Amino acid sequence: PPDAELLKKPPINRSEHMITNRMWVNISGQATYQLVVVLLLLFNGPAWFGFDPGHCVMTTNCLYPGSIGKNSIHYTLIFNSFVWMQLFNEINCRNISGGFNVFRGIFKNPLFYGVWITTAVLQIIMVEVGSYAMAVVPGGLNWKYWGVSLACGLGSFPIQQLINLAFRVFENRNFLRNRGLLKINTEMLTRDINEKKPRRLSTVVF
Repeated sequence: PPDAELLKKPPINRSEHMITNRMWVNISGQATYQLVVVLLLLFNGPAWFGFDPGHCVMTTNCLYPGSIGKNSIHYTLIFNSFVWMQLFNEINCRNISGGFNVFRGIFKNPLFYGVWITTAVLQIIMVEVGSYAMAVVPGGLNWKYWGVSLACGLGSFPIQQLINLAFRVFENRNFLRNRGLLKINTEMLTRDINEKKPRRLSTVVF
């Protein structure tokens, strides 16, 4: 629903881009975080958590013995973590102006939290009982792997705050630089005007 804060914002020209610089920074930052998490789980997950690599469980042409042709904990964990990162980032996306409290007014929008809760419940059902229909490990994930998935998802909140902080730093830096250039240009313009100003001849009265 409309917020009173909208009335305090300046009007936006219709020629402005729909995706602002801050949006691009948010998209790039969260995409980088999600990519790093997925790659870490893909390449280091088996060593960290002690399960078999997914390609050795799900396929029959593994380079070494151990493949059994079943859905793996490995790939199920990656899938679950990725979905929860998306879900929690949806909450971040409610505030695209760099505000600290991304939960502000969340319960004033039943459509948003209704869709969010429905998606979360469906994800839990898919992981726990989806089995071969959803290409997840039979029996679902245990509490440890659910904790890992949710921790990866919750990590999007501090990452968003770091993104906001970095954007403010560079924004203030550019503002100070532009203000300095404006001051220099103003001083140069004032000097040029003074140099071009005609001198008055003094009048001597006898």
